[in-house]
Amino acid sequence: MNLIIKKVRKATLITKKIKAFLEAIRYVDLVILENNWEQKINDMHKYHITAFVMGDDWKGKFDFLTDEGVNVIYRELLKLVQVK
Repeated sequence: MNLIIKKVRKATLITKKIKAFLEAIRYVDLVILENNWEQKINDMHKYHITAFVMGDDWKGKFDFLTDEGVNVIYRELLKLVQVK
């Protein structure tokens, strides 16, 4: 898998920790923090991205990236269970 993009407004301490966590996953080659929506297509070409992974709550929103030769994968989000 070549990429996970995390949309953020600012690089906060939490964002930096999440980025470090994602980078530690051996199947992740690159984590790009996104500054704006238009950045995606440029990043796909700049970094020669072959796969883009996003939660299934975004299903269909990134299909335009397939026109750029990118395999768009929507993964099922983990369901959180509250224990009382």
